[in-house]
Amino acid sequence: MNAIRFFWMLTLISALSGCFVWSGIEDTDETKGGDRTIPTRPPAETSSDDDSHTLSLAAYDIEMIQEGDRWREIGFNIDNVETYAPGDPTSCNPPQADADPPEDGHHGIDNQFGSKVTPLLKLVLPTAICEMSGSHFEGYGTFIASIEKWNGTPTDARITAYVTSAVRGVPTPDGVEPDPESLTWIPREDGDGYELLINDEPVKPPCFDGNDYFYPSSHEALMRDAGADGSRTPRVMDTDAYIVDNVVVARVPIEHPLTIMSLFRSLPARISGGYIIAKLDENYDRVVEGTLVGRFLQNNIVDVAPNIGACDELLLNPFRSIIRSAVDVMADPTRDHMGETCDAISVGIQFKAIRVNVATGTHPDWGPGLGPEWGPPQRCAFEAQWDAEDQEYPVLYDCSSPTSVYDWGEEWKKPGRMDHCVNGTLLTELLD
Repeated sequence: MNAIRFFWMLTLISALSGCFVWSGIEDTDETKGGDRTIPTRPPAETSSDDDSHTLSLAAYDIEMIQEGDRWREIGFNIDNVETYAPGDPTSCNPPQADADPPEDGHHGIDNQFGSKVTPLLKLVLPTAICEMSGSHFEGYGTFIASIEKWNGTPTDARITAYVTSAVRGVPTPDGVEPDPESLTWIPREDGDGYELLINDEPVKPPCFDGNDYFYPSSHEALMRDAGADGSRTPRVMDTDAYIVDNVVVARVPIEHPLTIMSLFRSLPARISGGYIIAKLDENYDRVVEGTLVGRFLQNNIVDVAPNIGACDELLLNPFRSIIRSAVDVMADPTRDHMGETCDAISVGIQFKAIRVNVATGTHPDWGPGLGPEWGPPQRCAFEAQWDAEDQEYPVLYDCSSPTSVYDWGEEWKKPGRMDHCVNGTLLTELLD
């Protein structure tokens, strides 16, 4: 890292690590109240043990960085109080006895991750979001969500939902899954992830036309041990999820991190009281608005720094101070409103998703529907290796500066780049 830039960042982060002040933004009747709580489960009679519909989607536009006041619109009111000004009710007390509590977003939205943490991520990791977007659109580490045992209607009181990360996504113009015997997996030359050959030909990027197939990673951090039938299920799974008015509601288990992966980076987030809430369109082609909400354990945020790429210890100390100042909820939701000291940060991360397929064919090495064991990358370990070998850091997808943006629509327009997508794409809004 350039020395001048390093010390500039250190000075800015140190300044930010002091006490926070209220924004002074006046919340109006339009931004107060409202229903931004978790949707309730529909009646049990809307579900049946015979339900057998499935739907899989690939996430994109994951808003890890929330610009300006965008954070105020992302998330839900998870502590059931609205805190807009000093003296308003809170669910727990700030760590500093004389400090004002962090303020909520619109309609009581709790999202201190977006308010206080993501500005630091943008500062310390200027190219990370560009790289992660590029990886996901190119089919490396793409975040996959699926629902099963669904009745195929807008309302079902009990479904199974899971999320995981894919090793690779491949286009299939006819929507037919490639024969597992035709697949050859090869470790990438730059040291992370895998390339895939089908009948000895390198696969091209996914088209996101509804016909692509994705291969989840078989790594133990993402998949449970095999059952009696040899199949494996994702660690982040809810067998008691539900859908109401086309909104999927699934819990995120505290015992397993929800891991967002890409080439050379990952974010294994251990979240308590977590939900994925996803609004489906009427054709079930896409998630028009998905949100990960919950409580990010205070210590875990710093623990994931090596994975995402915050490697400078001098930057981590003021970062820890900012995290301590930003806690606004209890890690254990049952301890809200008991007068205790806050120990977790509220989270709101928004995403969109498009219909895809998840592989089902059995590979002899990894089991049904899975790809190779690609585990959550640790960026800092890669950087230590590159430094030891006096190697330049790889530049992915032209993400070379803080202003770099991976634009999938522009990639689509490059001559010959997406000619294999004979059915077009469902992501038409990105082509404008």
